[in-house]
Order: sequence, then C-alpha cells, then structure tokens
Amino acid sequence: MNLELLKAMLEKAYRIEAGFESEANFRAFIEVMDEEQKKVLFKLMKDSEKHRITIERLSKDLGLEIEKSSPILPKFWVKG
Repeated sequence: MNLELLKAMLEKAYRIEAGFESEANFRAFIEVMDEEQKKVLFKLMKDSEKHRITIERLSKDLGLEIEKSSPILPKFWVKG
C-alpha cells in the first residue's frame, strides 16, 4: 500500500467518524425518546469519537497531515 492511498483512506475514515458524531449528536436527543435507545446511541457516538481520535493520532505518528473536510453523513440519514 502506498502512502497516498493510506492517507486517502485515513481522511475518508476521519470524515465518516466525524459525520456520525455530528449527525448522531443532533438526532439522538431530538428524535429518540426511549431512554434505552439514547444509551445505545450515546455509546455509538462515544465509540465514533474514539475512532476519530485514533485516526488523528495514527496520521500524526505516520507524519501525515489529513484533510479534515466536511463530514460524511450516514446514508440512512441523508434525505433524497
């Protein structure tokens, strides 16, 4: 695997994790009313944040500066 491909993969992974965090934060407490569902969704958001931080650290350790462009929203939340 070449360095450019690895960088592109890390950037995409970062955008996916950031997208899930942003969208999940917004929807979790507005649309989900059940307390058990809120607990599960909070766990998923927290895991996503850990993944994003891991991606940032890995990129830094490899000497790669990843582009943190707009988040990729989960498809099942995108209207259209």
